[in-house]
Amino acid sequence: MAHTRLNKDRYAVHGEWRHRASRSGLVDHGTVVKPAAIEVSSADLAEKTILGDYVWTNGAFRVKLQHVPDMRSKQFYGETAWMDAARYASDAAQKCGWNWWPDL
Repeated sequence: MAHTRLNKDRYAVHGEWRHRASRSGLVDHGTVVKPAAIEVSSADLAEKTILGDYVWTNGAFRVKLQHVPDMRSKQFYGETAWMDAARYASDAAQKCGWNWWPDL
């Protein structure tokens, strides 16, 4: 499973975050309807080693959520970060009543 906390002594996000997928729409929060949004981005992940830095392409993913009921934005790091981000974004979409799986 990918780590959701970055070990800053060993890893660092390298470069800019790149947009990968997004979904938005209206969500009924009971008494009010709000616009909800899900955005998935990726960045490279630099690993600091004794021999120097190694950069993992797309080693970090973040899922930014806006007005998704009972969920918060999260970042994922490591080998399975892409899959964990896709699953989390899909879970957020289900909370909004949407059937969506991001193509990462």
